[in-house]
Amino acid sequence: AYTGPNLTNVVYAGVTRDGKVEAEIATQLGRTDDMVRAYYHIHYRFLEDVTYKRFAMFQMAADRYGDNGFTQYAYGNATGVRFDAPIPNHGTTGYVSDADRGIALTGESPWVMLYANSRSDGALPENVANIGFIVRDYSVTMDGVETTTPHINVMRTFNGGWSQMSFELGIPFDADALVIPKGSVMTATVEYVVPPAVKNAYYGESDYLLAMPS
Repeated sequence: AYTGPNLTNVVYAGVTRDGKVEAEIATQLGRTDDMVRAYYHIHYRFLEDVTYKRFAMFQMAADRYGDNGFTQYAYGNATGVRFDAPIPNHGTTGYVSDADRGIALTGESPWVMLYANSRSDGALPENVANIGFIVRDYSVTMDGVETTTPHINVMRTFNGGWSQMSFELGIPFDADALVIPKGSVMTATVEYVVPPAVKNAYYGESDYLLAMPS
């Protein structure tokens, strides 16, 4: 749609191969004075009933790609951290249990983050930045019932010998009702961010980042 000067807008749209789900995803990269921020405006419309084993509207750290060295994973909201734990050397993939699916992210500006990266070697050391996303808008309507509290799933990934966690933006989970009915509509706006992690590697001019302790 446009490439600038201060905000891009590229739209991807289509229908799944089986003709059951219509998708439109607008991606935006904006000019900033603090850190990288990308916006994803997601819209799914279900043209038929869909039975699923796993469903994610958006994912951070892909199944067969996430070979990063993040050692911590966390989530919370504008008032603070709700969960923070070390990433275990699990060597596995998938959900640990149903408890890792359909986790409600309550409160204002809910967010997730992978941080404390241990990979500091090579030409592009990874320990200088963290990654995360904030859910700015969320609406899931199924059978005429709207849910506006975002829900996430926590996946385990294992690539290149690196055990990692992956966050999915999901839907309320019920192990006995794994059908998304025809007519369901899901929309969300996700702000993906790359916060700096090493103070002396930050070259920006953001006053609040420069004022933070190393």
